[in-house]
Amino acid sequence: MNIVASVILFATVTLASSVYGCDTAAGTYNNEKGSFTMSWCYPSDDSIQLTVSLAGTAYIGIGFGGSMYEADIIAGWVDSNGNGTISDYYSEQEGKPQEDVSLGGSNDVAAISISKSDVGTSMIFTRKLITGDKYDKDISLTGVNDMVYAWA
Repeated sequence: MNIVASVILFATVTLASSVYGCDTAAGTYNNEKGSFTMSWCYPSDDSIQLTVSLAGTAYIGIGFGGSMYEADIIAGWVDSNGNGTISDYYSEQEGKPQEDVSLGGSNDVAAISISKSDVGTSMIFTRKLITGDKYDKDISLTGVNDMVYAWA
């Protein structure tokens, strides 16, 4: 995939909740930059389900970390044939991240759905809060989680 331009922004989000199950969102986050919306719930006491929507129609991504340096990234896109991909990446520095599996890690993201329209892309996935993969950041329920998000 050739990316002409992308935008990267940063957020700090508290993902705390004591409610398990995904009948309703445990929390939401919105930022007008990129028309970024995110909601989350907890299908079990050790995993999180995230729904992310951004203005990008080439790809969208979120990452756990305060910058692109050593960030745990989940990115998704829908190709020209309508096939969607959501996968687990790691960024050692600014620039294109590498898939965890290419670095010796594992894909710890379970894709639920991804869709694209004229105004943006939305993806839904689950992930363990603590994966044990050295290329994943632990997701905290008791503090804040620094996050990056990007789209093109």
